[in-house]
Amino acid sequence: MTRRPYDTDTTPWPIVFRMQLDEMLRQVFQVNCEKHKVEYKFIPCLDIYSTEKAFVIEMDLPGVSEKNFSVTVNDRKILIEGVKYHEQGIQRMHYICIERCFGHFKKSVTIPDEFSPEEAVASFSKGVLVITIPKLKRSEPRIKNVPIIQGD
Repeated sequence: MTRRPYDTDTTPWPIVFRMQLDEMLRQVFQVNCEKHKVEYKFIPCLDIYSTEKAFVIEMDLPGVSEKNFSVTVNDRKILIEGVKYHEQGIQRMHYICIERCFGHFKKSVTIPDEFSPEEAVASFSKGVLVITIPKLKRSEPRIKNVPIIQGD
């Protein structure tokens, strides 16, 4: 008799059913489900808003180290890219469910004309990246009289 990785008396029935179904499919089709698992891409969420003084981008990067992402400005675009790594040393064959996502990510945000991307500053604390882009400093309009030259 083969030993099962669960106890049918204490494990909830949906989990037992799923594990029995997986085991049956492996036996019938001789497929190792671990080789054909689905990986979900990590797509960080962001909020974008403007205040009287700045354009602000807030992005949730839980579990991402500061050294594993970068923020760059190219013309009127802010590019945020990086990678979220899976913890090392965890044996995936013992998972019953994996819902967290890992992998490379890249997001680009176009900055409106009234803001100055060259003066952008970023901070990262408790898994939240905040990028602040100040409004352009508009000088007072200068009024200048233009001399009119009479033609012949």
